[in-house]
Amino acid sequence: MFPVLKRLSAGRAIFISLFITYAYFYQSGQHNVNAHMDQVRSLAESGSFTIDNFVYNTADAIKYGEHYYPNKAPGLSLAGTPLWLFGRLITLPFGLPQYLRVEFISYLVVVLSCGLFTALAAAVMFRVLRSVTGCTGTSMLLVVGWGLGTIAFPFATLFFSHQLTASLLIISFSLLFFLTDGNEVNAKKSQALLLLSGLMTGYAVTCEYPAVLAACAIGIYALYKLPAWRLRFVFISGGVLAGLLLLLYNYIAFGKIFFIPYSQYAAGTGFFKEHAIGFLGLKLPNFLNLLRITVLPTRGLFFVNPWLLLVVPALVAALFTKRYRSEAITSAFIVASFFSFNAGYGESIAFWGGGASVGPRHIIPMLPFAVFLIALLFSSDDRQLTANKKWSYAGWLLLVFSIVIAFYCWKRISAGGYFGLEPLALKNTFFIAAAFISFSAAVLIDRACRLFYLMLSLPVSIVLMVMATAVEPRVPYEYPNPVLDLFWDNFIHGRLALYYHGIFSSALITENSTAFNLGKLVGLPAAAQLLPLYVLWIFLFTKITTEGLPLSKKPQCSAFLFNPLNFACFFLLLAPAINSVALDAKRPAEYGLNATYIDGLIWDEPDKRYSKVDVAEDKIIKRTVDRQIIFPWSSYSDKNGRQFSVEWNGYLRIPQRALYEFELESDDGSALYIDGRLVINNWGVHQKRSRRKEVLLSAGYHPIVIRYYNAAYSGSIYFRWRRPWTHMQPVPADFLYIMR
Repeated sequence: MFPVLKRLSAGRAIFISLFITYAYFYQSGQHNVNAHMDQVRSLAESGSFTIDNFVYNTADAIKYGEHYYPNKAPGLSLAGTPLWLFGRLITLPFGLPQYLRVEFISYLVVVLSCGLFTALAAAVMFRVLRSVTGCTGTSMLLVVGWGLGTIAFPFATLFFSHQLTASLLIISFSLLFFLTDGNEVNAKKSQALLLLSGLMTGYAVTCEYPAVLAACAIGIYALYKLPAWRLRFVFISGGVLAGLLLLLYNYIAFGKIFFIPYSQYAAGTGFFKEHAIGFLGLKLPNFLNLLRITVLPTRGLFFVNPWLLLVVPALVAALFTKRYRSEAITSAFIVASFFSFNAGYGESIAFWGGGASVGPRHIIPMLPFAVFLIALLFSSDDRQLTANKKWSYAGWLLLVFSIVIAFYCWKRISAGGYFGLEPLALKNTFFIAAAFISFSAAVLIDRACRLFYLMLSLPVSIVLMVMATAVEPRVPYEYPNPVLDLFWDNFIHGRLALYYHGIFSSALITENSTAFNLGKLVGLPAAAQLLPLYVLWIFLFTKITTEGLPLSKKPQCSAFLFNPLNFACFFLLLAPAINSVALDAKRPAEYGLNATYIDGLIWDEPDKRYSKVDVAEDKIIKRTVDRQIIFPWSSYSDKNGRQFSVEWNGYLRIPQRALYEFELESDDGSALYIDGRLVINNWGVHQKRSRRKEVLLSAGYHPIVIRYYNAAYSGSIYFRWRRPWTHMQPVPADFLYIMR
């Protein structure tokens, strides 16, 4: 079906597909991103580590002496500096406006750092997993699962340090694996690769301080596996050189070689007060935090990446593997240490969840090692705990039981509020433990259960990560369940790339955002903005199946049709269209609000509760339906200078429970009622004036009434709102309803 599939190697297919995918998205700025990018720009344009000229755009900064610095490790900024210079060079001939040029350079920096290294790491990791599993298709599946089906995907499109750190660590580990797994490499090349491995291990710590956990494990692994001290010395030299870079930065910027910027918060003042507790906010692991970062909806890793649940039985299987025992122990230590480390984070801006994040971003560096452990479950040397086929029935029963219990737990803990305190109840904790134990037993008992669960959960994970990346991956804590409250509703309605604050400017790049995907940037309709990616992924997923996935040893046409990953693409493609059809089937008679235009002024000062006022029929100018309330009547001759009143009524659709800010801007008076209560009072004879009010609303349809009058001369009225994580804008017509 796809002749080119046979000509393109699996590693190249992975690299090209993932790199194009990551380059397709630009998420723009945010405090963390801005702090890094500020330092990149400062280094590139003035050769200074300080961010004094740009600190206005971020809260993630410290003041040391008389200057401001990012409160981050410097590795990502140092890596981005030559890329900024490259971006300045190639954008020079185009004569772009300064704000647009700066955003485009920022886009290049993100793509050529986090995006490029993630795609490269995936291609390198593929070779390792192919050695472990002995199956090209399964190895591709697991690597693509990491690249598209974990929180690595959205963070490969963000200028955060976590994903670059993860890429450096897994590439370093992979190089050591190649050199110690019996591959023939000449002496000079071997030493060069060892030096590179050491450099990457050390530089990972320069990018992200907690990476020292993984760096120590990889260092011990290298010392154990390398056969000669000469080779060990080469590896250590690389790590020391990269570490010296961090010490040099500390000395130049802060006048001391050992310094962590977060220590500036240790006094307990300001925004990060929790940093005064324990060691810079770190304490012993907390069971509630562990639940929060694993299973609870707000930030749970397994909630948004359910296929990664396989790492739980994989940690057990690591104890029984023989050929790759040292690799398994190293990976298991890295995975367990990051979970424990993150579970010990404090409550400062809910530190344990990573602030504005999809999933727990602090554990991203361990994700490729979790995938390595999962690969051991599909190893060609895998020996199940029991080879007796009679146990396979027990395995399937346990798997079904664990899934049922998981749904029950999800229903229970969903009532636990923003951070899910409910699961600490003894009953819920028991059910969570039962689900984990039965799932692990099922997966360990029967290999078919593993593959079934993988093929069931991986497409779900990919769908969730596509929605998160396409909509907004920096999730505030106001969303108890980001999947339902933020990603799903916006995705199926075609509201993509929501972020609207630039890094260095507030000017928009698209009609309503500074974030973009390439489809939105070139003006594709919302439903088609991701279509080029779906075509690319179908090609990649079909390549996976034709490479020998146990699921189907069939002709390419069958592989194309029956690959569950392709079903994920079809779902993503069709979901907005299906939603549109469904809305048309059950929607009200019309979008918009009923409008009654009345001659003269008929209302007094608005009451706190809405009360209907009867109007004589001869006073009514017209009745109509207005889709949006955007009326600059100064340009309409039939209204200019005329005294008249208008009442709009209908229903406002609220997609999820949250705080909404409403605005009425009018000349002259106006009033807004929601659920019969006065929300905004902008009454009186005045020139154009704006009034705003925040209201907590539940999901559903809320009765709404807007009253307006014009007393003299020209008039105008604008009805706007700001939904969570969006900017103030006119209320769209598809949120205003006239009920049947």
